[in-house]
Amino acid sequence: MNSVIKVSILTFALIAFLVTMCIFFSGSIVIQLIYFIGINLIFILIKGKKLYWRLAKSWYKFSILIIFIFSLSWLIFGLIHYNNYLCADLNFFCYKRWFLLGVITMFLLINSVFTIELIIFSITINDILSLPISIKYLKYFILSRTLLIQATARFDDNQLLIKTIPDFQPEYKVNFKNLKILFHKNIILALTFVMYIDQQSEVIGKLIDNRIKHNYKI
Repeated sequence: MNSVIKVSILTFALIAFLVTMCIFFSGSIVIQLIYFIGINLIFILIKGKKLYWRLAKSWYKFSILIIFIFSLSWLIFGLIHYNNYLCADLNFFCYKRWFLLGVITMFLLINSVFTIELIIFSITINDILSLPISIKYLKYFILSRTLLIQATARFDDNQLLIKTIPDFQPEYKVNFKNLKILFHKNIILALTFVMYIDQQSEVIGKLIDNRIKHNYKI
């Protein structure tokens, strides 16, 4: 397939997803669930179980944390009687609304991550270079795709790094007693990941600029 046509179709697919799933159906838990099942199956079929599990095991843990935060918000807003958002009473109906909001947010996150990953992984560097756009703009697309691949490969290494800390070596069950240490572990994972991406963006960006300088006339 022609690279321009391929990138155009994938870009349109991404825009269509953002408009339909993140705007029109952002509040529909049924639609989000159906899309969630579909995008997970498609990702496994196209990219394989190994890559899928590498992404899923980290994003699912973060999603569980999102649901917990929304559930905790029910208690916090109920105690301070904040009447302007969802509800203020500590009852099951109020908790259900907060919980479902957390579930929908989880679906939106997972659906967005796997859709964007699938689309970007489908675009090769040659596809990007074939676009009728100046290289000084194409380099940002190349950098974004390279960082995505680096980030995906970093998941396992990041987990290994955390396991060098003695407090995080045991396997902790998800419960109220272990909440503090699990929270600290996930915060450290997130921060080290962000710092790694920030560092790689600077290093890889300079390498791309150097290659462009010696191979292209801008």
